[in-house]
Amino acid sequence: VLPVADTPLYLYGHSMGGAVSALYLATTPQGIHRAVLTSPLVVPVTINLPGWWFRLSTGFFGRIRGFEKKFFFSREYNPNYTVIPTPGYSHHRVVRSFEMRVQEPHYRSTPLSVGCVRQCLLLRKKLLKCIGNNRTPVLMLCAENDKTVLTKPQAELAAAFPHCEYVVMKDADHAMMTGSHAIVTEH
Repeated sequence: VLPVADTPLYLYGHSMGGAVSALYLATTPQGIHRAVLTSPLVVPVTINLPGWWFRLSTGFFGRIRGFEKKFFFSREYNPNYTVIPTPGYSHHRVVRSFEMRVQEPHYRSTPLSVGCVRQCLLLRKKLLKCIGNNRTPVLMLCAENDKTVLTKPQAELAAAFPHCEYVVMKDADHAMMTGSHAIVTEH
């Protein structure tokens, strides 16, 4: 991120981008005017197994199979994905989101690799240690019904930021920006 003279810089990151943005904020305590993090992938959902087990297993399998291999529970991009409507769901936003993903490959979700999951699990500790130096006002939006990212570690991360507003978006899922107009515009 390079500063532009007399222009405030804003940072937005969602999911893995939210984790990368949080790391940037932790290691660069000044320079960003404001930041918005939505469902930062601090700790992925680990199917009710303890985090230490995933740290150990991703280290083991990464060394054996390779860290670039697809993580066990990750799904490949599916252009024929069936949308399951949730309360307040916006059909138009979901359709537009999927049209963009079909037309533009760089908008497609990619499966998490073993190395990516391992780095997310290790990142949390580093972030909690050094985020306190940051002075950037942060808005962290988390989804009430997130099936991708654990919400408790997100709340811990938000509490570690000196200037963070933490908001749990009611009825939202991980792809909260494709949710209802009411969910999106409230914040």
